Amino acid sequence: MINSLLGLTGNSVVGSFVFIGQPVTEEIVTNARNLWKNLDSNISGETGVIRIEKGMICRCRGESTISVKNWFQSVWHFLRLFDLERPSCSPRVWY
Repeated sequence: MINSLLGLTGNSVVGSFVFIGQPVTEEIVTNARNLWKNLDSNISGETGVIRIEKGMICRCRGESTISVKNWFQSVWHFLRLFDLERPSCSPRVWY
């Protein structure tokens, strides 16, 4: 399964981040995708971001738990500014 094209394609980490509550624009989706590209040029893995009726789903598979976590945190910080229009502070559970 870890090497299957329909599975993890050799990656050892997989994660999903779901934002639900209000519709998002294509610009928000594009910004979330670009956050992965801006993390580090040496990161390997694949991401996907799709819009749903009232939110979006971000998925990632990669080789590093830290890189996947960092992307999800970046998306969360970005969405907090978008949704609540105020700066974010990381939840205690992330430490």
